Amino acid sequence: MSPRGHPAEGDVRYPDVMEFRVRRCGRPDPFELPEVLSGSFRRLTHDIDHGHRLIVLTPPATRGAGGHPEMWEMTEVRDPGPVRIPADGIIQITGPDGTTRTYRRTARTFNDALGYTIAEGSHEQWSFLNLSPIVHPMHIHLADFQLLGRDAYDVSGFDPRIGGTRSPIRYDAGTRIPPAPNELGHKDVYRVPGHQMLRIMGRFDGAHGRFMYHCHLLEHEDMGMMRPFVVLPPQVLRFDHGGAHGGHGEGRTG
Repeated sequence: MSPRGHPAEGDVRYPDVMEFRVRRCGRPDPFELPEVLSGSFRRLTHDIDHGHRLIVLTPPATRGAGGHPEMWEMTEVRDPGPVRIPADGIIQITGPDGTTRTYRRTARTFNDALGYTIAEGSHEQWSFLNLSPIVHPMHIHLADFQLLGRDAYDVSGFDPRIGGTRSPIRYDAGTRIPPAPNELGHKDVYRVPGHQMLRIMGRFDGAHGRFMYHCHLLEHEDMGMMRPFVVLPPQVLRFDHGGAHGGHGEGRTG
């Protein structure tokens, strides 16, 4: 309900707003909105040399989550032969090309070991797969991103009681999700509705050090939906043999 007792409208909790009407202006305003806002803007494409990251957003009822939604950092298992399925932390995904890939969870809480180490100045594609019905606004520090695409997925193969998939999560070719007009430029927060995979690309440039990415709902980030990543100069990254550097196949989804 709104403060005046009216029901919420259009998913807006408090639809009553203050309106300003300017009846008189001291002098004419010659401003006209230009057809092109930025002549330097360029669309990022998958052809750019880049790394891949896959983050899975899980339902609150998932095994071991304590009733809270979580972010799982995933790494592709190149030889899934010895992997037992179904199993906790193991997810299989069938993408748009029909290929089924197997991923294992490498982190799920804020206090888990550092997972992502990124070269300063590099481009990366981050994919967020939301297995829950909850909409998560995901925010990544340092980099501004562009939307590559949104895809619908059948997530019924994920079993929260196990914490993994009984059957692959499958790309839904019959559902098209066009980008919204406000998603055509650079952004640092993107909404990830349930049963969608969001694919975005950005450049981690201008600083190095420790940064965060998280759900922008305060309750969710306080419950643990926040993870660190480290950006290092490329010369230093050559000596980091233990970090996940996000090569082109790392966390690849398409």
